[in-house]
Amino acid sequence: NVFTPNNDGTNDYFFPGPLLSRKVASFRMHIFNRWGQMVFETTNANNRGWDGKLNGKDQPEGVYIYIVDAMINDDHTEHYEGNLTLIR
Repeated sequence: NVFTPNNDGTNDYFFPGPLLSRKVASFRMHIFNRWGQMVFETTNANNRGWDGKLNGKDQPEGVYIYIVDAMINDDHTEHYEGNLTLIR
């Protein structure tokens, strides 16, 4: 769970791709910094994910927390949480 948002075309965004290879009916992802501030939120399963910025400003290297809730196949909800590391 490491990403490097340096615009080199590799690992520039954090997004739970393996989860979304399944049939997702609804989706919500939040990312928080170490102080509990939400730095990213999306309900769009078709977007690129978090680019390591908050309000257009690069966020510092470090560990962040993600929380993902997804409705799979319109019949059950799955919840994931963990940490990711942003490296510049």
